Amino acid sequence: GAMNSASYQPGLAPGSLFTIFGNLSGETASTPWPTAWDGISVSFNGALAPIGYVSPTQINAQVPFEVAAGTVQLTVTSNGVVSAPVNVTIQPTAPGIFTDSSGHAAALNQDYTPNEPGNPAPVGSYISVYLTGQGAVAQPVSTGNPAPTATIVNTVAQTTATLDGAPATVSFSGLAPGFVGLTQVNLLIPDLPAGDHHLVITIGAWQSNSAVISTSKQ
Repeated sequence: GAMNSASYQPGLAPGSLFTIFGNLSGETASTPWPTAWDGISVSFNGALAPIGYVSPTQINAQVPFEVAAGTVQLTVTSNGVVSAPVNVTIQPTAPGIFTDSSGHAAALNQDYTPNEPGNPAPVGSYISVYLTGQGAVAQPVSTGNPAPTATIVNTVAQTTATLDGAPATVSFSGLAPGFVGLTQVNLLIPDLPAGDHHLVITIGAWQSNSAVISTSKQ
């Protein structure tokens, strides 16, 4: 089946990035992402998904924004051979935070340096966290195309965040400029002790996976 490219959990949303593991071949795509590549295509109820990466064992692609929430059938076509359909649940939102192998969030501090244990974000500063699965956006972006760099594209559903359960003010939730299917959430680090804290982002009614953010006292 297909899983969220960030959290590797089931449950996808329109516009989100997803991953399929299998026996394939190919390489990374340039934008806009193609809907067919070296004889490989992926579809949801017949709607073709733009493909961003294909390797001998993996496909990364984007759920078309046009796919409605509900149960849909996913099929993969490889050189004319169509797979058996697999039922996939499409949710209005399905946030998944990208993490490294240690579970640390893909995030930038306010000075645009990576957030990590050796480079924590000071309390009272902002960080940008990267995820996928925001669902509908307020300004239309064509499936498979990068978000514009000159226009802000906001998430429609309400976005909230907590660090170790403490609310963190969200100043922005929307598409990351210049990227396909990537969501950026900017949030304010609340008054917490220095160290590592578990971040959870909620978009609409669905929570993300937990990811680590490092903070410091100013």
